[in-house]
Amino acid sequence: MLPRLFIALVALAAAVLPAASVDAAPNKPFALDVAPLSEPAGVTVAAYEVKLTNKTATQNLGSANVTIPTAFTVVGAPTRGTVTADNVLQLRNLGVPPDGSVTVMIGLRMPCVSGGYVWDAVAKQSNDFSGPPGNALGPLSGNRTTTVEGSCKLRFVAQPAGTERTAQIRAEAFQPESEQLVTVEAIDGRPAPNAQRLGWFTGTIDLRLAVSDPGTLSPSPASSPAVAGLASFSNMAIDESGNYHLRATTTAAGFSAGDSATFQVIGVVNPCRPADCKADIGGTDTSSALLGAPSMGDGFALLSFNLGTAPDCPGHTAATSDYYEFGLSGIAADKTVIAAFGKAAVKKAGGLSKLEICFAAPDPFAAKTGPAVAFDYDGDPANGDEGFVGLLPDCPNSDACVLGRDPTAGGAAEVRFFVPAAWGDPRYGG
Repeated sequence: MLPRLFIALVALAAAVLPAASVDAAPNKPFALDVAPLSEPAGVTVAAYEVKLTNKTATQNLGSANVTIPTAFTVVGAPTRGTVTADNVLQLRNLGVPPDGSVTVMIGLRMPCVSGGYVWDAVAKQSNDFSGPPGNALGPLSGNRTTTVEGSCKLRFVAQPAGTERTAQIRAEAFQPESEQLVTVEAIDGRPAPNAQRLGWFTGTIDLRLAVSDPGTLSPSPASSPAVAGLASFSNMAIDESGNYHLRATTTAAGFSAGDSATFQVIGVVNPCRPADCKADIGGTDTSSALLGAPSMGDGFALLSFNLGTAPDCPGHTAATSDYYEFGLSGIAADKTVIAAFGKAAVKKAGGLSKLEICFAAPDPFAAKTGPAVAFDYDGDPANGDEGFVGLLPDCPNSDACVLGRDPTAGGAAEVRFFVPAAWGDPRYGG
């Protein structure tokens, strides 16, 4: 049998606990609801809704302090009350009766960092936010989380265009002094194509090479502060020919990087006119000269050493590892190329008559042994073989063809070949 003292203590505890629970129960509840509950990163909401509801049975809701998430930027005065420097919306003289509510609209800018941002509030019966602790309302309920979705992004507006190596990169091809600068904008987190420029963004945007390419961007990074969300770049160059992308980044929180479209840096860019259209460049043990024959117009002759994917003709052993890409820009004309081979290359080929032109182009053509075969012209396996490669036949067996082979001093040699005006951006090796 249990002692009488123990039984008495249990009975006393049973009598005290319900009374304590009643005292702690909610008796002055109120709610804070915000809307909308989700917004894309970086957007500005001109009229964001903040609603307080009095859920007490008998007490007025006289005043409140609503804590706006510190990551949000207040951009417009609230329709009621004031906002302090630490993002507290102070509401006074509300006089909200039981079951009543008050709605305040306020301009807010969302942060660029995604996540759920929680609001908070303290309310009191008094209209001037004063009084003893018993004057406070509580507990607080409601939908009080704003979800920021996605991230802000960087996007190229004026893309980098083709340029000569070491020349200034512009948004206009082969015009290093052009006022059409490369530009990058900061945009909000809305899905494309609805994203808009962040006119409030003034952070610094940096440009670097997007991938590990052979050349070097100078300076790296190229940096520019954004003005109303747009940064312009007037000082940058690359020292080697190749196919490039630029990547835009910023240290500002919540931003995704943006990559430019592909652009080419060319080894030699010379004027091309009816009276003068020529470019030449030297390789390791070869050299190449491009001769254009325009009848009218004004453009550029383009010639690069080892640009793009090296041509690889099936069954052919190259006399040299050198290869060249050539073409005309802004003007259409037939082209003649003089491919010069050193003594060692001639010997490796087996003599002058054995020298071949391994030719690659974006379009199909008739090769020496049949139709040109598929070739990964841009070096990107993800998009398949979008070019063609094969040995050029002797003229006149094809549109593009070998005009002749000639010996030169010291055991060297030249191979001359022809490419019609319609052919753009071809490439060749030995």
